[in-house]
Amino acid sequence: IRDRNHMRHVLSAILLAATSTVTFAQGQAGGPILTLEQAVQLAARNNPGHLQVVSARSRQGNAVRSAYGSWLPRVNSSFGASFREGGSELFGGIAFGAASDQLSSSYSLSVSASYSGASLLQPRVAKANLTAAEAEVYRSEASTRAGVVTQYLSVLQAQARAALQDTLLTNAQAQLELNRAREQVGATTSLEVRRSEVAVGQARVNVLRERNNVEIETLRLFQQMGVDKPEGVRLTSSF
Repeated sequence: IRDRNHMRHVLSAILLAATSTVTFAQGQAGGPILTLEQAVQLAARNNPGHLQVVSARSRQGNAVRSAYGSWLPRVNSSFGASFREGGSELFGGIAFGAASDQLSSSYSLSVSASYSGASLLQPRVAKANLTAAEAEVYRSEASTRAGVVTQYLSVLQAQARAALQDTLLTNAQAQLELNRAREQVGATTSLEVRRSEVAVGQARVNVLRERNNVEIETLRLFQQMGVDKPEGVRLTSSF
């Protein structure tokens, strides 16, 4: 009878611990899915540091067009028109003025250009700067991708450590119930029960620490991506 009660206590403890672990796992399910490639693509579009590099390349492209534009000649033009109503006036017996209306116009067009050694070399300098900016974009893309991949793996590692601590907590709880049952039948001392209780407490602390670490690593991942972290996000890429 004592053996049956002992086994009943142990099985109850294992089922209770397993149920709590499954409940935690179900709480994580059902959220949005994030694969590694999606994370890299989001980072390429939203990472602030990478966007600054891309913006610098655009400015260098504008500088190249401006350098070639300085070679173009400057064209100046002007146009004017005047109108005088016809009519004459007598002064001292002499008629002054025109008998009919008069319309006159004038226009001018001028083309000028000036070149110097600096202006002739400016397009080449601007193109060299553009090439350097494009190389910086490639470097930034590779660096951003490497950072996202590394942090994605860090989140998966943190989740694996949290799952391990859940398992260790289940084992510690089962061992505690086992020692309590053994104490009731006189197979062990209360000291072993107290040790098991301490082990369960430490296991619970480890579980909380690892779950908190998962949240921190996930926030760092979305910081790398440059977007806000949605609730219940799930990382689905595996290696």
